[in-house]
Amino acid sequence: PGTSVSGDAIRRMVRDVSPDVPVDRIDFLAARYDATSAETRLLASLLTAFAAIGHLLASIGTYATVSHAFSRRVREVAIRLALGADAANVFRLVLSRALVMSAAGIAAGLVLSLLLSRFLEGQLHGLTAHDPLVLIAAATGIAASAAVAAIGPAARATKVDPNTILKSE
Repeated sequence: PGTSVSGDAIRRMVRDVSPDVPVDRIDFLAARYDATSAETRLLASLLTAFAAIGHLLASIGTYATVSHAFSRRVREVAIRLALGADAANVFRLVLSRALVMSAAGIAAGLVLSLLLSRFLEGQLHGLTAHDPLVLIAAATGIAASAAVAAIGPAARATKVDPNTILKSE
């Protein structure tokens, strides 16, 4: 290990052993491996980029959905606060409803991934289509991003002024 041999040295060695064998082209294993795996690495990089963009869009969608759901229920939140609910309970209410919606989406996604995974099996190197670690990591990542996306609307819910909301309607 660690020794480097040039193409000319290899040609000389082959010529010394068998002068009748032509040596036209010499490729090193690392170069061959790089050439053959370049397309796979490119596809993996593109898939990772698209997955990251999809995850970002899903997080933005979760934020928008929770914000919309909260805006439709702002009167209910105002009544709860007027009747004595503390801010922590309102925060937990909005956050838990967002997480329930996310759990339903995660469950549907897991079922679909198990059903459709056979189509991607050829692209998975070193993994099986039903790898529990990957499924758990994906579900955990989506749940975490949903929780982060729901924090803003949940925090806004705690700052609702019941007097203003109830007087306006």
